[in-house]
Amino acid sequence: VLGHNRQRYTLPHREILVEASQLLTRAEEILVKAAGEVNEGSIYTHGNLGELYLHDVGHVPLALLHNTKSCLVGLKLWGAEHPNVERKLSEFAAILGAVGFSSHAQPVLAGDMQALQ
Repeated sequence: VLGHNRQRYTLPHREILVEASQLLTRAEEILVKAAGEVNEGSIYTHGNLGELYLHDVGHVPLALLHNTKSCLVGLKLWGAEHPNVERKLSEFAAILGAVGFSSHAQPVLAGDMQALQ
């Protein structure tokens, strides 16, 4: 939020975005050490990193990578029918469509793990 406010008022905000990405990345490393690769927190940490890279940094490849990881963890943990996973798959399908990969959206919505890897 502070990075967004500074951006709106043309103050330097890059440092805050870099710090946010570093903190989220470190949080993910800690989660994996504590709970293993497939854990609920990783769904949201990767989702937050994806949002940060897409909306704040403008780095689409990293945004796609983290959204993919978020979906894969959710699918492995709970399956495609879980409401939180359905939401993540739907959000990711919308992002894919928005960045020109609409042909991949339907397999993602279906929870096709092969399509995500």
